Parts: sequence; structure tokens; C-alpha cells
Amino acid sequence: MNNGNGCTSNLTTLAIAIGPGATANAGNALFGGAIAIGNGASAITNIAAFNFAGAFGAGAISSTLSSLFGINLQFGPGTASTLGGVLNFVLGASQTGAVAGAIGLGNVAIQLGPGTSSALGGLNIVVGLPGGSGGQVTGASGLGNLALQIGPGSTTTVGGLNVAISIAPNNGGQQSTVAGLIGTVALNFFGGASSTVVQSYFSSALNILGEGNNILVQGLLSLGANLFGTGNSISLTGAPLAPLSMVVNLLGIDNVLTAINGPLSFMLSFNQEAQTLFLKGPGINFNNFHLPTVSSLTFSPPTLHLPTLHLPAAGSGGDSTGGDGGSTNGSGGSEEGVASSGRRSTSLRTTTTTNATAVSAEATTTASVDTSAATPSSNTNTGTAVSDDSNTKNLTYSGRHRAPEATTATGDTGQTRSTASGGRHRKPDSASNSSDSAKSASNGGGSHGTGAGKHRKP
Repeated sequence: MNNGNGCTSNLTTLAIAIGPGATANAGNALFGGAIAIGNGASAITNIAAFNFAGAFGAGAISSTLSSLFGINLQFGPGTASTLGGVLNFVLGASQTGAVAGAIGLGNVAIQLGPGTSSALGGLNIVVGLPGGSGGQVTGASGLGNLALQIGPGSTTTVGGLNVAISIAPNNGGQQSTVAGLIGTVALNFFGGASSTVVQSYFSSALNILGEGNNILVQGLLSLGANLFGTGNSISLTGAPLAPLSMVVNLLGIDNVLTAINGPLSFMLSFNQEAQTLFLKGPGINFNNFHLPTVSSLTFSPPTLHLPTLHLPAAGSGGDSTGGDGGSTNGSGGSEEGVASSGRRSTSLRTTTTTNATAVSAEATTTASVDTSAATPSSNTNTGTAVSDDSNTKNLTYSGRHRAPEATTATGDTGQTRSTASGGRHRKPDSASNSSDSAKSASNGGGSHGTGAGKHRKP
């Protein structure tokens, strides 16, 4: 339905234009409408469904293109527009000119008074309200953002789940409030000609009751704030972020506060004027009083020292020399002598004589042992000769302990054994045994043993 006068509609739409030069167009829409009332008012709904466009007042313009389930309203001079998207609501109202627009899904853009409000993305809320003279810009781009501006200046959000609010009427239009990236909050309450910027993650920048302040926060779970101060500069930055940090100016004038890198950087300026505070890395700075900075802990493994083990040296008491003992049998023989010294050591001296000539079993073999005992010194060494199968061995023992018994034995085959020892203790006993086949004594060229010591001679 249309009333002529430049109105266009179809079977499912409504177009009404009232006033000189007013136009309404809903010819390419489905189940929608366009109404324009006022001198030169214009309302257009094009390639849209279930949308309504209304322009009320002289010079009002409402435009909808490629939209679904949306509403566009403009009161007074200015423009309200929706370009693409679903469930968008746009409202502009001003006596001197207002601009409001939305693109995306579920956005709300409201501009009351001179200025511009725009929403781009999804589920954003942008509101610009009058409050003094000067230009006003309010915008949101991203998802789930809130931007509110009361008074001149600019308030914007970029990213997701950010909040930027500026309430600064009659400030001359020089204030700026920005919240960017994810989960940030930027607040400017009655702070004229101030800049409050947060560009980080889950961090905040606050300016409460102070003019001419500049606040910049780039952190993670961090805070930069000015409370009841003027002319201050607050900076909290990192490379690229300063996590878990805080910089606050309270009741200060013309101070410069700078914290970089973090983490755990805490700075507070209280009731100071024209002071410069600086903090790099972790630590606490209160009115330029620095507490010890937090440094990384180092671990050094314990050193294990093993005790030094000293072995005792061999004892070297009175020396004792065992002479060479030897035995000769027949045409040739071999001789080996062993001697040792020391009061607690036992020396072994062995002399072996081998008959070079084969002797028949019936022949009588005579093993002769020539035992020579060494001249004893402080310790006495005694040689013991043992003859077994024409082999003669001489054993020598020395020491202070009990000496073994001396025994001279001659077996059936003409073997002679002689054992002797020396020492300071009990004297050795001597025994001599003889068999039927060979008699061993001093007559047979056998062997005898001698013992040496400081006691009674055996």
C-alpha cells in the first residue's frame, strides 16, 4: 500500500511518504514497510524481509539493505542505517544531525544528540548520549562489546567482551576511551581531556575524577588507574604484555609512572607532585621506595665429599735375613731361596733339588738336604726343609707368635721333611720318624732342621 507521492510498495509491504519531497520505498522487500514524514524525509527498505524503516522530521533518512528482522529509526536530521545482518536495531535522534548504523547480528546502535554511533559484528551495544558541545563518536567492533559515551569525545571497543564507558560532559571533546582485545574495561568518569586506553587481556584502565591524564595499559590481568589526580601519565606495558601488574596514582599531580614487562610489578604514587616513578620487572615501588625485587630462585645440588682412606704402611721392624738354602743331588740340581723380614710376617723359603738321573725303584735314593739358617737379627727366621720324591723344600717362619713344631720325617721312598721355626715364644718340638725301607739320620746324608730364636735352643 502507498499513498503515491513517490511511494513504492508491493503486495506484502507498506510505503508511506508525507511532506514535501518525502519518499518511501519498500518495493523490493518482503513483509516490511517504509515510512517518511517531513520535508525531504526518506525511508527505504530494499532486499529485506520483516524490516521496518522510519524517517521522521525534516532531513531524516532511514535506510535498510539486505537485512532480516530489523528496525531502523531516525528522528530529526541525520541517518539511521542497517546494512546486512539479522535482528539489528538502529536509532538516531538529533536536532542538528545524528548518525547511527549497524552491520551484523543482534547489534544495537543508538545515537541521541549530535554524533555518530556504529556497531559492527555481533551482539554489540553502542550508545552515544548528549552532554555539552563538541563532537561525539561511539563505536564497537567485534563480539559482545559495550560502548557508552556521554558528552563530547570518543569511546570505542575492539575485540570481544570489552567495555568502554566515558561519562565526561562539557569536556570540550578531547577525551578518548578505548578498550581493546578480550575482556578489558576502560572507564573515564568526569575526566575531561584525558586518554584512557587498555589494549590487553582481562585488564582495566581507570580515570576517576581527573583531567588531562593519560593512561595506557598493555597487560594480562593488570590494572592502570588514576584516582583524583590531574595531569598524570601512567603507563603499564610489556613485551608484548605485562601480566599480573598494577600501577596506581592517587591524589597526585603531574606525576609520571612507568612499569614495564612485569610480571608482578606493583607501583603506587600517593599524594605526590611532579615525581617520576619507574619499575622494570617484578617488584614494588611505593613513592619511589623500592622493595627488593623478586628474582628467580636457583638450585645448586649438594656436594658430596667422601672421606680419604689411608692404608697403613707395611711394618718394618727388625730386619731378618734368611740365607740361601740349597740341596745338591747327583749331577745337577735347581735351587730356589725365599726370605722375608718383619716381626709379624711369615717368610717362606723353599729349596728344591731334583735328581737329574733316573733311579730304579729298587735302588735306595738318598735325598740330602743342606739347610743353612740365616744368622738371626732382632727377629729370627728358621728354615724348614721338606723333601718329597727327591725334592727338598725348606720353609722358614718368623714372628713373635707361637712357632709350628719342627718335624723331620723320612718316608719309605727316601723322602725327608724337616720343619723349623723361630720366635720368642714356646720352643718347637722335634720328632723324627723312620720307615723300614730307608733310615733317615745323620748317617744317611738326610736332612736336619734348625730353629733360631731368642729362647732356648731346641
